[in-house]
Amino acid sequence: MVARAGRRHPVYGTRTQSPAIWHGMNEYEFACLCTYVRAMADEVGLRDWTFTIMREPAKGDDLGAEITVTYGRRHANVSVCRDWNSLPDHERRHIVVHELLHCFTNAPHMRTEVMLEDLVGAAVWPVVEASLRMDMEHVTDAIASALAKHLPLPEWIVGDDMPIGEPWVGPVERAT
Repeated sequence: MVARAGRRHPVYGTRTQSPAIWHGMNEYEFACLCTYVRAMADEVGLRDWTFTIMREPAKGDDLGAEITVTYGRRHANVSVCRDWNSLPDHERRHIVVHELLHCFTNAPHMRTEVMLEDLVGAAVWPVVEASLRMDMEHVTDAIASALAKHLPLPEWIVGDDMPIGEPWVGPVERAT
């Protein structure tokens, strides 16, 4: 990831001139986030996927981000935490990689849940489901830790320079 020095976004100007979306995230930073997620998705093998970066922060206070994969489509919605831009670069990179890896694990995870729910019964299912979800998070996080350190940092997000890449707002489509 390389930023072009001295360039301004045609609508949002520089980081300091950009209107706020929520406290801690403005339009310029949101545009940088969209560009970074698309670039990282391409890096991890999700070139044929589309992503919508949500304009509202992730719901949980303890979440760095969350992803919702659309069943039957190669599409997901991504939300980041309210204080996203205050996180260190390496942590933001790890979080993005972790969330993107869920695109690969979502379908087998859902199939496993459906099969197990019928086998274990309603009385035991909540315990099994919680355990399965925690195990899936641990596996995803371990893979993200191994992979993320080999991928680019989002260093340019905090600068005033315009990042390379499109789109600036809305759904993140793969650049052609």
